[in-house]
Amino acid sequence: TVPLLVLGQVVYRLFDTGGGGVGVGLVETAGADAPAALSKGALATIAVGAGLYEELLFRMVGIALAHVILADLLGMRDFAARAVAVVISAAAFAAYHDIAGPAGFDLGRAAIYFFAGVYFGAVYVLRGFGIVVAVHALYDLAVLVVLPGSQP
Repeated sequence: TVPLLVLGQVVYRLFDTGGGGVGVGLVETAGADAPAALSKGALATIAVGAGLYEELLFRMVGIALAHVILADLLGMRDFAARAVAVVISAAAFAAYHDIAGPAGFDLGRAAIYFFAGVYFGAVYVLRGFGIVVAVHALYDLAVLVVLPGSQP
C-alpha cells in the first residue's frame, strides 16, 4: 500500500495535474458524484469492494486469460507471458477507471492507474490473490477514508 501512495505522489508531481487525485476517479468509476457526498462507511465499502472485485477481474481472470493465450496458444515462454499478461491487465485496469480530468484526458491519472495495475499484477503473480486484494483494499481505504484530502 505504501509504495502506491508514494507512486501516486511522484506521478502527480511529475505530471503536475493537481486537484482530485486517484480517490476521486475511484469513486466516480463506482458511480457516485463525489467522495465528499458519501459517508466514511460508504467510502470504506467502496474501497473493500473495489479491492475484491477489481483484483478478481483484472488479476485473477485477466492475467490468467492473457497468460493462456500468450503461453499456451502462442507459445511464449512462461516468464515473458506472465510479464506481458501483467502489462495487458494493467492497461485494462487503467482503461476501466475514470482517467479524464477537468480538461479531458489526464495523462497523470492514466499513468497512476497503469502503474498501480502493474504493481498489483506483480503482487498477484508473486504473492497471490488474497495478498493483492488486501493491498488494493488498504490502498483504497487510505486514499478514500484515511487521507482523502492529502492525495493530490
